[in-house]
Amino acid sequence: MSEQSQPVTIKKAGQWDVAFGQEMTENDVERLLKVPPFSSMDPESFPARTPLKSILLNETRIVKYEKDSIILRQGDFGSSAFLILSGSVSLVLNLDDSVLGRYQKKRKSFTQALKQWWANSDLAEVRDIQSYANKSKLMQDNDSGIEKLANADQVLGNSKTRSLKAGALFGEISALTRAQHPFSVIAENNCTILEIKWQGLRNLMNHNRDLRIHIEKLYRKRSLNDHLLSIPLLSQLNESTIKEISSKTNFQSYGSFDWHVSFKSLINKSQSSTISSEPLIVREGEYADDLIIIRSGFARVSKQYNNGHRTIGYLSQGDVFELNTLVHNVESDSHKPYQTSLRALGYADVLKIPSSVFKQYLLKEYKKSLKDNSSSKDNEFSNDMNMNALDDIDLMNFFVDNRFINGTKTMLINLDRCVGCDDCVNACANAHDGNPRFIRHGERHDKYMVANACMHCKDPVCMIGCPTGAINRSYSGEVIINDLTCIGCATCANSCPYNNIRMVNVRNDEGTLLLDEKFNPIVKATKCDLCIDQAVTPSCEYACPHDALKRIDLKDLKDIKDWAN
Repeated sequence: MSEQSQPVTIKKAGQWDVAFGQEMTENDVERLLKVPPFSSMDPESFPARTPLKSILLNETRIVKYEKDSIILRQGDFGSSAFLILSGSVSLVLNLDDSVLGRYQKKRKSFTQALKQWWANSDLAEVRDIQSYANKSKLMQDNDSGIEKLANADQVLGNSKTRSLKAGALFGEISALTRAQHPFSVIAENNCTILEIKWQGLRNLMNHNRDLRIHIEKLYRKRSLNDHLLSIPLLSQLNESTIKEISSKTNFQSYGSFDWHVSFKSLINKSQSSTISSEPLIVREGEYADDLIIIRSGFARVSKQYNNGHRTIGYLSQGDVFELNTLVHNVESDSHKPYQTSLRALGYADVLKIPSSVFKQYLLKEYKKSLKDNSSSKDNEFSNDMNMNALDDIDLMNFFVDNRFINGTKTMLINLDRCVGCDDCVNACANAHDGNPRFIRHGERHDKYMVANACMHCKDPVCMIGCPTGAINRSYSGEVIINDLTCIGCATCANSCPYNNIRMVNVRNDEGTLLLDEKFNPIVKATKCDLCIDQAVTPSCEYACPHDALKRIDLKDLKDIKDWAN
């Protein structure tokens, strides 16, 4: 055996090789154990593989913020919960991006992009061994540094704010639901905050019942209040009126956050079996007596057809169900029932505002908003975007039944236009060291194919079980994998409902497979990163010479219709 072909062994990555807070010490952990809620936790209730002290040491970090520092930006995707150890913060709604100084990842210049084509290796999945050997600097794609809010007194004085003191928890809803932050958080004074990775928060909740119950209560309360506050129609109302509406609004959850587990068993079953397994929110023919708003998740809108149901649309966060039916009932003596049924797709959190409350507080504002907006699409209570937006009902069923509606950048290929030139695959390979990050095949309906490429989902369930946080979200929403902290466990690949993540054996720059200490191949997860650092994004769509490929947000079905035509 030649020297070049000798196996190369390196240490296999482990769950806690790199701590979330690299400056965390045993003394910091001991101090945290004296602070609620950790002081009331029983260390014996935690398993030996994830002891309480190790969770705090490896999955939390202590961050000091000066007055007016920006801690969270509204609209960014959550991956951590925050516990205030000292000081206080302000929760602020609707600050402009220009004020927040939103972080943007630096992209390659056009010259750098050309150079990378020549530098790409001819070998598959080459890695820099030195980067694996030296993990003292963990790549944090979400870490933009701490910035301060300019003219904070003036800006905050003109904004709707809520103050949180030491001991309060925030950000946990976005972290657990993989959702956007509903508000910005600004330090009111010099404060110290414990940031807890969502993996650490999950571990703490799994082994501490009191914390789990507490967070579930916070989730229900804050999901209700924060969503009501974020609706422009309600922003015109005073605080006491909003509190009155909140007290009479029902918050209900349907389905499970881990919906991908049951979905995989349903994917090959008939549509009738699929629909019957979806939790029913509203049944067609029932009396319309609530304003129903989707807080998070997705819901199928269907109508009875012969002995089954036909999907006519779907709703997602912020959409309203059958508003016109409710308006008719509060204004007329002749009452209409719901014309369609509503079912949770995987999971859905729903707000139900009674018709009497809608009539008393919101009807007048709603009518005013209709006059102010010439198009119903501009109205925040419009639910027509995904209703009858496609002429092809079977195509709508295809998108909904396969949960492709989850995608914000779904790769849709028109097979009538595609000539199989592979320019899209080559462009992807050129942008990723010679390794394409998608496969040009997938589920088909008529002339359309949804390719096996990461869809950068609105609800990325691939992140649920990742033990290290290697798969995470960038500030702009792309779901990306940190190759350094990926331990090759394949949890993300197994969780992805769309088979869009692949596990690959990696090599050094001489083409030799990398092995761990036990001579097992080093494996890493790979997928489309939407060319997050490239000059042109996404490369696949940009390279297609026949407009056969488009990355589409399936929230906007009109975009599909326009492209198809």
